[in-house]
Amino acid sequence: MKLTVTEIAVHKETESPIFGELTTHVKLEDEGGGAFVKICQSRDTGYHEIMINFNEVEYLFQAIEKLKEGKDA
Repeated sequence: MKLTVTEIAVHKETESPIFGELTTHVKLEDEGGGAFVKICQSRDTGYHEIMINFNEVEYLFQAIEKLKEGKDA
């Protein structure tokens, strides 16, 4: 037997990791063409998700850093 983590909840300490309004779930998904990172949130306005190919992750973080730098300028 083996245990493998395939989902992590990011949430405030005061909120539920399952049902918290600001909880974000980061999951591994595979739709037959390789693994993706799936980011999900459930809000009053509905369920929202994005899927990111692992090849895109580095560029996503680069884009976030650029936005962060511009914010501080």
